[in-house]
Amino acid sequence: MGDSRPPLGPRLGRVHALRNRGAVYTEGLRTSLQAGLLGAGVAKGAGFTDTAWATYFGLAILLGIELAKVLLGWLDYRFHVIQTEQRIAAEASPVTMRMVHALEALVPK
Repeated sequence: MGDSRPPLGPRLGRVHALRNRGAVYTEGLRTSLQAGLLGAGVAKGAGFTDTAWATYFGLAILLGIELAKVLLGWLDYRFHVIQTEQRIAAEASPVTMRMVHALEALVPK
């Protein structure tokens, strides 16, 4: 008697993996949102602005932080910071360097 539905384990695993993958993005957004809400609350609470301008101020902080993240990510990619960091980390690891040397020895010259 075959069951046409896949087991629950793989489906739960897929949901868990997707959740963890999405958490990377929402965690960064959460900190920006907190900064925006804090800025809006301070602007309103201190009496610097009315509610509308405090809301705009909070949104400007949120968007500014997110745009800065994109810009810094682009600069990181543009100037090969990620690749350099990975190379330095690999060179600092004796195990990784032994694997690299073993793989280089396998390559025909």
